[in-house]
Amino acid sequence: MKTQAISLLTLSVLLAQDTLKGAWVTATGETPSGQAPLLGVTDTDGKQGQMVSVTAIGTASMNLKDIATSPVKQGDVVVYDGTMMVVPQSQLASYEGKVVGVVLYDAHQDSHAEILIR
Repeated sequence: MKTQAISLLTLSVLLAQDTLKGAWVTATGETPSGQAPLLGVTDTDGKQGQMVSVTAIGTASMNLKDIATSPVKQGDVVVYDGTMMVVPQSQLASYEGKVVGVVLYDAHQDSHAEILIR
């Protein structure tokens, strides 16, 4: 199913490194690590030093490569606990306060998933 992203808040960020479309970044344009606060998901591929738009509120196409280890299902949650991961909704209680998004449609782990950023 092809969907149209609905961005309620898009911000520009200067990338600190080459970044693929659908990657989470911080306000400084870095890939998140540790407990760095997340800004949102990149709307396009970008090179280091390039400005790209980032969806901070709304729906976005998130790149699952290196995040999901198996196919994701509608309702799974995207959590950030020092690293990005997608976990089943049944594990939600274990990640209270760490949920950054919800998967809207089933997707293969090597593709993109449409998510609602919260």
